Parts: sequence; C-alpha cells; structure tokens
Amino acid sequence: MKQFSEENTAFHRQIIFLSGNRQLVAIAPPLVDLALITRTYRKFSDERIRKSSSDHADLVQAFRRRDGMWAEAIMRSHILSSVELASKD
Repeated sequence: MKQFSEENTAFHRQIIFLSGNRQLVAIAPPLVDLALITRTYRKFSDERIRKSSSDHADLVQAFRRRDGMWAEAIMRSHILSSVELASKD
C-alpha cells in the first residue's frame, strides 16, 4: 500500500506541475500530501486500487488526445469517488 500511495502522489504532483498553472502549483501540494492520501488508501479495496489505476491510465490517454473535456470528466469522477470513500467511517 505504501508504494501505491507514493506512486499515486507522484502521479498527481506531476499532473499539477504539467498544468503550467502557477496558482495551482502553489496551492495544490497540500491536497495531495502523502499523509492525507495514505489515510484514505487504508480504506481502499483491491478493486478500488485497480479503479484508481485505471482512472490514471484513462487520464493519460485523454492528455495524449488533448481532450480536455474527457480529462476533466475523469478527474471529477476520480476525486469525487475518493472524497466519498474518505468521508465514510
């Protein structure tokens, strides 16, 4: 789980960096802080980890196709599903 968490954090940080949006780069790192994400990942089933990885692969494809609408839809779904999971106790 630790390796997945570290790789996921690196993936999200790279997307933020590649956005070229200086304001996002300045404010987003705390949102992908490893400690925060690790707490959420403890709740992830193997199926949820596979879904997260699949979302990442789809996001890379959207970037390659330069399809901003698709990338936005993937990220919205990805974030909202994680928020829902994190809010469950």
